[in-house]
Amino acid sequence: MQKLFLNIGIVLRAGKIYPKQKKFDVHDNGCDNNIHCKVPFLATKKFCYERETKQEASNVSDGLKETPLKAFKYEILDGRYILTGLTNTSLKDIVIPRVFSKIAGKKIRINENKFEFISGFTYPIKLENVIIPDTITEIGDGAFAKCRNFTVAIIPDSVTKIGKDAFWNCQNLTSITIPSSVTEIDERAFEGCSKLTSIMIASDNPKYKAEGNVVYTKDGTNLIFAAGGLSTAKVLDNVTTIGSRAFAYCKYLKNITIANSITEICDDAFAYCESLESISIPNSVTKIGKKVFTCCHRLTNITISNSVTEICDDTFNECNDLASITIPSSVTKIGKRVFAYCKALTSITIPDSVTEIGELVFAYCGSLESISISNSVTKIDAGIFWCCSGLKSVTIPNSITEIDGSTFRGCSGLTSINIPKSITKIGYGAFSGCECLTNITIPKSVTEICEMAFAGCECLPSVTIPDSVTEIGGGAFVNCNSLTSITLPNSITKIGSGTFSGCRSLTSITIPRSVTEICQHAFYGCKSLVSITIPDYVIKIGNESFFKCTSLKYVSIENQIFRKYDMSCIFRDLPSFAEIKIGGKLYDQH
Repeated sequence: MQKLFLNIGIVLRAGKIYPKQKKFDVHDNGCDNNIHCKVPFLATKKFCYERETKQEASNVSDGLKETPLKAFKYEILDGRYILTGLTNTSLKDIVIPRVFSKIAGKKIRINENKFEFISGFTYPIKLENVIIPDTITEIGDGAFAKCRNFTVAIIPDSVTKIGKDAFWNCQNLTSITIPSSVTEIDERAFEGCSKLTSIMIASDNPKYKAEGNVVYTKDGTNLIFAAGGLSTAKVLDNVTTIGSRAFAYCKYLKNITIANSITEICDDAFAYCESLESISIPNSVTKIGKKVFTCCHRLTNITISNSVTEICDDTFNECNDLASITIPSSVTKIGKRVFAYCKALTSITIPDSVTEIGELVFAYCGSLESISISNSVTKIDAGIFWCCSGLKSVTIPNSITEIDGSTFRGCSGLTSINIPKSITKIGYGAFSGCECLTNITIPKSVTEICEMAFAGCECLPSVTIPDSVTEIGGGAFVNCNSLTSITLPNSITKIGSGTFSGCRSLTSITIPRSVTEICQHAFYGCKSLVSITIPDYVIKIGNESFFKCTSLKYVSIENQIFRKYDMSCIFRDLPSFAEIKIGGKLYDQH
């Protein structure tokens, strides 16, 4: 590995060793040990630097030939030349001309809500060495993102700011040296550098310091970021905050010791630490941010302190090996998607202190078999058990008034459920895809069954809907293949679009006299339906309401206004001997 520390530039090296090079001792900024480095092959003179004695090295222009300006892509903003990339992608080595004062990547849109910085040096895969002059004051956003050939980054004295994603995902970068001039390091500057094991910061840097290859604020109270190649880490004793994304993508990190002085762990702090197996959060911690442990796939053991009051959104999202967890009694709120995709999670106890559970909180927890929610919970958001295919038993407390949209969607192992009398609404798709659901009792407290509520409940044989229900949404029982009978209350006025579509086992149904409208596709594909009586209060029947009802023999439409209607728009594929009566008179289908 080659390293060069100059007061005039930065050298990013690919690790290639060149012959006939002399060896020099070069002090890093305040580090006790010397870095042994070799003069880069482009140089014709010796370069050395020693911060303590203020020895000055020769100007880069004295020893190195600048790469022609035409080899670069750049922008001119307010007379300032900003380097954005290369026009000549075959270059292996470049010396950036002194006309430039900033290096920046390009911001591109990935999707509607996501942007990414792309370096102009990413795609010239032959590029191995870059020397940056002392005219550069800022290494901007995405400047060297995804530059995977570089192994060493030594920042020159002229630089005051390292921008967001500046060295993001430089996967072969092993060492960085930051001088005293740098006073601003933006988010994700060195994130994803999975081989980075050495971080050195000048001892006289006024804002940052590095210990154990972890970067802190100068006073040691905030942990900023860690080297991405670390396997173990220990947080300093006086640290109070672990910053946002501090250990994100440290994919080899297995163990970390968190000091008792920590009070806050910020968003994404340990996100994508793929090797992290266990962690203990001390009682001093009162706040854990969003996505703190998301995608820590091997995390099996975690202790949450008794002082934490909220588990924020996505905290343990995609912790694939997390089989169990104890939520302390101090917690009052569990945020969105907190345990989503925790595929090994088999059981969890929600303490009485919890009053609110966010949407999709257990989505795709395929091994979760049972769960009990205490009476203290007053709100359950949408989709909390979405696709919990192993869920067989769940207790809904009387404190809940609404089963929100998609709450049990795709719970294919759920065979029965007790809906408490406190429930007034069954939301959109609440039980859709519960393929094994065979028994459900809808209490008299329910006034509304929303669209797709029981769609695809293929094993449900019968349903009794109480008189309290005034509205049944479209598709509420679509594709309930085993449904043979259903009792509709006198309180409903409309049968929604596709409500019983695809109920191929339904043989008969009584439409109450309160109904005034049957919407389109209401009984589409009810292949076993033999007879139907439509009461005289019905004044509207939607198109294709009874299409493909191939067993329908007897139809009685009591309201005479339908005599002038073309029944072929409502009925099709009836048996040739089927009989349709409108207002007591036989309708001629031909």
